[in-house]
Amino acid sequence: MDKSFQQFSPEQLRKLLSSPTAQDLMAMLNREHTGSVQSALADAQKGDITAAKAALQACLSDPRTRQLIKKLQEEQHG
Repeated sequence: MDKSFQQFSPEQLRKLLSSPTAQDLMAMLNREHTGSVQSALADAQKGDITAAKAALQACLSDPRTRQLIKKLQEEQHG
């Protein structure tokens, strides 16, 4: 598991995921990158983390995705 997620309690994670920015990010991913996300999840379930990361690369190279992730990080760290 990524160490950045280990620092969140279940309550903190629920709060993060319910934030407007997280909701915007999830909506955009569902709308514009559904195939990549589904492929990454399938690869991760099979234990192929390298393929999962590759499947997410298109999402992560999208400037709007990076902008929303940065905004989430700023909201969490002040």
